[in-house]
Amino acid sequence: MSKMGLNLPATDYNQLGLALGGTSDGVSVLDQASAFSTFADQGQHVDAYVIDKITDPAGNVVYQHKSQKTKVFSKATSYIMNQMLSGVLTDGTASTLSDQLYFNTNNLVGKTGTSNDNRDIWFIGSTPGITLASWMGYDSTGRNLTDSASSINEQYWAKLANSVYQLDPDSMKLEADRTKPSTVISSKVLKLTGQLPGSVSLNGNTKALDGTTTTSLYNNWTPPATTYEFGIGGSTKNYETFWNHYLGYNNGYGSITYSTADELDPTADNKTTTSTNNSTSD
Repeated sequence: MSKMGLNLPATDYNQLGLALGGTSDGVSVLDQASAFSTFADQGQHVDAYVIDKITDPAGNVVYQHKSQKTKVFSKATSYIMNQMLSGVLTDGTASTLSDQLYFNTNNLVGKTGTSNDNRDIWFIGSTPGITLASWMGYDSTGRNLTDSASSINEQYWAKLANSVYQLDPDSMKLEADRTKPSTVISSKVLKLTGQLPGSVSLNGNTKALDGTTTTSLYNNWTPPATTYEFGIGGSTKNYETFWNHYLGYNNGYGSITYSTADELDPTADNKTTTSTNNSTSD
């Protein structure tokens, strides 16, 4: 994160919400664009800056910004990330954006972002040459946007990108070749587990797992065959619940749990029965 210019306080790394982009103070639009540009630049990051050059009345340069690249990710990791981010535009949360753009979007990648109750709306998009970030929201009034805010923000982003294309199409590098690095490996994995087909012992019987698969990309690594404890972490009870659900038992696996405001804040004096959904972000 720090190599990409996102300098967060140590306390943020103790919060599970960070995995969804939740931070105590947030990040600026400039920093967000700068960080995402790392994927477009094959894992290399350049610090954000505003002033490129200052000259005196005679044309002499009195200040010139000097950029320095920092390697954050391998080319393979960046390639895999770009493959994921391209799906946001083809069949994801920004699938209507391409119809609003004047240029070839084959090399366009992006990510939407929405915080609780539409308080913040983001879209960051990259071609191999440029990265643009847009944000809509209220700084401190406590007001929220509507459900249509995401599409409005995408329209705004499209107008910015179209303007760049009309002024300087070469800067976007739309035809740049995003060749797959030799270490990127494709594997057909089970959608159920994210690992290769395998077999597990359930209630004394061995069951082969050969359900629906999907193609997944890895950097110089191949996932193992599925075993009983296939996830990262998880208790014995977690796995028992999962596999019983797999066998067809209705045990509540995968259901959304709602909490009352009292449960969210046990110290609250006022009692309420309002249900609150704790899910945030897309």
